[in-house]
Amino acid sequence: MCDKVILQSPWMPMITSEIDEVLSQLSKKHIEVMIICGKEDHDCMPPLCKIFEEKARASKLELKLETHYIKNLGHEYPDNFTSLVKGFIEK
Repeated sequence: MCDKVILQSPWMPMITSEIDEVLSQLSKKHIEVMIICGKEDHDCMPPLCKIFEEKARASKLELKLETHYIKNLGHEYPDNFTSLVKGFIEK
């Protein structure tokens, strides 16, 4: 079992239909989530990442969520990807 999940430019088509169950399972299993997404990523941002974040923060679930929305980045890895992931994993 894992205790952390990293979503890099996540394309999450289930976000509108299954979000409550996904958030519930993440919280129940105490899985921390980090989202990394480019602000210019038209596949994932703003609708999918923002919906996930807003629902997670609005829920009464105990879900640890860290977000990184990278300016001037599309659907790709940011230059500081390794340091973001390392920081998240090591905390």
